[in-house]
Amino acid sequence: MAEPDLVVTVVADLPDEVYIESSDKLSSRISSSTNCRQERESEIVETICELCTSHLEVELSTHKMNLLQQQEEHWAAEKFFRQQDESHKAMEHLFRQQEEARKAAKHIFRQQEEAKLQSISSSNRKKQSCRASLQATGRSLQGTRTYLQ
Repeated sequence: MAEPDLVVTVVADLPDEVYIESSDKLSSRISSSTNCRQERESEIVETICELCTSHLEVELSTHKMNLLQQQEEHWAAEKFFRQQDESHKAMEHLFRQQEEARKAAKHIFRQQEEAKLQSISSSNRKKQSCRASLQATGRSLQGTRTYLQ
């Protein structure tokens, strides 16, 4: 079985003026055409590679931009949550201060109530003492009146 002639396959798309001699050897004309064609094909391959590379660069740039945008969004969200956390902590601190102020006011109110009660109690004792003294004075006066009469 004869092996296929790969050279003929490569040059099969050459223009009609290029031909193969009957001995399966390429003429000098074919050789020069083949060289030109190979150079053109090489240029085409390079252009295709450049297009692919350029397309890949665009895709990579787009992908990089998307990643940067996602990173920016992540940072913005992180900053937002950090600010919310700080605000929450500040509110908790304020609440604790208000709670302490409320407890202090309640304590002062209790002390004032106790002081009022003690004052009232002391006043009542003084009134009772004065009444008792007046009653004693009144009895003494009655005794003196009866004696004088």
